[in-house]
Amino acid sequence: MYAFILPLSRAGIVAFSALLIILWIVEGGFKEKFSKIVNERFTLSLILFLLFCIFSLFWVEPDNIDLALNYLKKYWYLLVIFPIFTSLKQEYILKLLYAFLLGMTVSMILSWSIYFQWGQIREVTVGSLSPFMYHVFYSIFLAFAALLSLNFAFNSKHKFLVLLLILLSILFISILFMGVGRTGQVIFIIGLFILVLQNFTHKIRAVIITLMASVVIFGTLYQFNETFKERTDFVKNDIVQMVEEDEYCNSLGGRIITWKISYEALKEHPIIGIGIADHLEYLKNKMNSDEKFSTCHIKHMIGYFHGQYIEIASQIGILGLLFFLTIFYFLLQVKIENKMINSIKIILIMTFLLVFFVDVPFRKQFALALFALMSAIIIRQKNYEDGKE
Repeated sequence: MYAFILPLSRAGIVAFSALLIILWIVEGGFKEKFSKIVNERFTLSLILFLLFCIFSLFWVEPDNIDLALNYLKKYWYLLVIFPIFTSLKQEYILKLLYAFLLGMTVSMILSWSIYFQWGQIREVTVGSLSPFMYHVFYSIFLAFAALLSLNFAFNSKHKFLVLLLILLSILFISILFMGVGRTGQVIFIIGLFILVLQNFTHKIRAVIITLMASVVIFGTLYQFNETFKERTDFVKNDIVQMVEEDEYCNSLGGRIITWKISYEALKEHPIIGIGIADHLEYLKNKMNSDEKFSTCHIKHMIGYFHGQYIEIASQIGILGLLFFLTIFYFLLQVKIENKMINSIKIILIMTFLLVFFVDVPFRKQFALALFALMSAIIIRQKNYEDGKE
């Protein structure tokens, strides 16, 4: 139920996350569970990062403590990693993945109903097609679901299931490339290359075919899909304004300004950063004092650093960023023989490391829950293969 509800409901994520943790506590056996957690470098690095974030409250301005605590409490969604990692039975690994795909299928059907105007979900328009979450993160979910479906198809021996999974992937891809979000589109193309390299013998030929298919997809969409064309032209115009006119009062310019301000924050507080919540006040003050950007209308739409790397660096410095990156380094170091789960590991890491350049998924409930579920499955599979049961 947790995996199924993950793409569908904020309240559902809260309820089933809490239920999983409660059942895990009731289950007992904490000596064995503690041993598993501290002996796994991934979970240990995650704990160290969270502890450092809590420790950083000591240099947060007193007026911002409540805001900082509100920021940190979002990390509780990551706690689901521990129940799944230490208590999940092996036969449930595939069931969790299929349950997630089933939830994404429900979401995708709702997206198609919005597109064909069969029904209305809140104020969602044909321009976004995202029934439950911000369109950028929905594009990430769609890309991940499409790659997961293809991954299953590449590793299945049942012809009917292969055809069903390929069809499902095509439907996810269709919604994704109708203009839901450029971030997910880039993730899908890169992820597709990864899957091709891992699953096909004639790698050069497969990569060439994949590259040609990508060009055809983007070219066709630009010619025939108005939403995709508008968003592509929007980015092109922003780049032209910045390069030729030195004009940063646009969406892309606003994101770049946050990177510039983060660099200034790092120069002033390189090791331990400005402080959680204090970094938002610093951002606002810097935007107001910037000679070119202070009069931009888009300034009022920028409430945070647009990039996970720069946000964490400004909050807790280079030291905190290193703690954060070790989480992904040790997840990458997890050795898994199961070809399908290993592909999921690489795609998961690639997905988040790319998204960290343009947004802050570790502030968002859906993204945190997705990372918690998939990373827990990965290290659980490792434990089974290592015979630590």
